[in-house]
Amino acid sequence: MRSTAHAAAWMTLLSAGSLLLAVVRELAIARELRATGAADLFLREVAVIGAVRWFTIVLFRARWLPMDNAHTSRELLRKDYKWLGLVSISAVTITTVIVGPRAWNDPSYWLSCITVGLLPYGGALRVMNERAGRDLLGFVPDWLAPLGAIGTTLAFGHTWGAVAPAAGLLLGLLGGTVLLGLGLLVQPREAIAGRGYSSPPSMILLMLDTFVYWNLSLVDAGFSHLYAEGEYARLNYAYLFVNALLAVPLAASTLLPMRLGASPSPTQRMAVLTWSVGSGALVGAGVATLAWLLGGTFVGTFVDRMAGWQLSERTVDLVLVMLPFAALRQCNTVARQLRLTTDPAGLLRWDFVGLGLRVLVLAWVIPIWGIVASPLGLAVAELFQIPAWWRVARVRSPI
Repeated sequence: MRSTAHAAAWMTLLSAGSLLLAVVRELAIARELRATGAADLFLREVAVIGAVRWFTIVLFRARWLPMDNAHTSRELLRKDYKWLGLVSISAVTITTVIVGPRAWNDPSYWLSCITVGLLPYGGALRVMNERAGRDLLGFVPDWLAPLGAIGTTLAFGHTWGAVAPAAGLLLGLLGGTVLLGLGLLVQPREAIAGRGYSSPPSMILLMLDTFVYWNLSLVDAGFSHLYAEGEYARLNYAYLFVNALLAVPLAASTLLPMRLGASPSPTQRMAVLTWSVGSGALVGAGVATLAWLLGGTFVGTFVDRMAGWQLSERTVDLVLVMLPFAALRQCNTVARQLRLTTDPAGLLRWDFVGLGLRVLVLAWVIPIWGIVASPLGLAVAELFQIPAWWRVARVRSPI
């Protein structure tokens, strides 16, 4: 537990750096592309990239981290390489559907296809390094990808449009993936102590649960064609501020319940619930603070000056509406691990309930309130995820 908490502290600090880079990246994109059709296109591609990235990391963490040292990294990769290929092909297919046929001749689409095709392999290498105790190495692609996007956007955004940030993301990801692979070669040790749990969770059930729970951004990207031109970009500037902030506690806290294994003790289970509720409250406070800073004179003016237009004024209300979704997402992501490794099939009905409610809210609210439908739908979907883990937590813990 102590080593996990130590790793979590370091991951929190590095995630703060990732937050800063993500904010700078969005300011660079907002400055060069603004709220235009080109920005809409790139941010649809980013929605798929972000979904595939998180899908792969969460899937293989749930699959591999609870397992003991009887399973080596090479063995697990050999066993699951077909799933990696399936995820890669599916990611390219989803990208093609989300961007729509009008964008198939845009070079940024092809760059994004290469990026999402590579992401599952980079995610698997990241989790393998985490199994070996090298959690911090996973932040290399997290930092290189936004740095690449910032550099190419500022240098070529005016002339290349959506191609500039797409090329930067791909270059950063390629560099990070190579370094993750070298990490396994240079230090091929397995640092995780055995836990007496050697049977991997069902990959099919984990894939279904992970895809349905983490694909809400894909649903929103699919509905984005109903928005006026530039509105999806404005929505995503707000989302990407919030999601960057959300990445800090997510990265620091989700490793804890996964590393506890399939059957944590009552004390450990209480620790998971404490992290869940506490980090959810922390995220809610962080989003409120973010909205206050964006609405404040100094920070708001600075953001607008960096973007070159009234970005803070056009996103602060959306950020506030996103507060319930962000807090609930953090809380659910941590606590549902209590059930994921032992009963992934039991989570599926809640996944589909959340997905169905999300679609209904979007279809009903978009004609009335426009892009506000997106964060409202996410909040409703996350609210109905609480029963997925609450009963298990109440029964099996001293709370």
